[in-house]
Amino acid sequence: MIILNRSNYEGEGCPSGVNFNKMKRVMLHYPLVFLLVFLGLVLESKGQFQGKTSDIRYIEPNEETGTSLGTVVGDVPLAFTDQIFPFDANGSLVGSSDLKIQVTQVIKNMEGALEVAGTDLSKLLRLNVYLQKEEHSKPVRELIKDLLPEGTFPAITLIVANQAQAQVLLSMDGIAVAPRLQ
Repeated sequence: MIILNRSNYEGEGCPSGVNFNKMKRVMLHYPLVFLLVFLGLVLESKGQFQGKTSDIRYIEPNEETGTSLGTVVGDVPLAFTDQIFPFDANGSLVGSSDLKIQVTQVIKNMEGALEVAGTDLSKLLRLNVYLQKEEHSKPVRELIKDLLPEGTFPAITLIVANQAQAQVLLSMDGIAVAPRLQ
């Protein structure tokens, strides 16, 4: 690696190149460097230097639970959702005491949030599920498994915590593979 100091170039003001006198007269021209960097960025944005696959590898996927211990993806963009609650489009709580209705609404809201990001539930990598009661953990996992597309095995963390409202039984946030922006 070569570290450039002001003394490494000749002339005044901004030089058009840098003369590495100690290295057999190698001349580095700034316009050429900028052109190469620009071309590299263009090719990278077109996917020439990046893996084009967004395949999700599930670590020990479990057909019975619909989850995996972890998920692995390559160098791909990710979409992170905010915490999603069982509220309808008007902001009203859905299914005030019905766990199945609330899980269904949260997954529906998750699907909408992912759609805005250009992705969907099939690209879901991780779910953090916040439960009002610990005894809801097993039925919630089963409901999530039934509501997600077949072959989707996100890593799921269940957290028992107070919710924003007393009648909210659960909320979730998620991470999914997102499309590359062109």
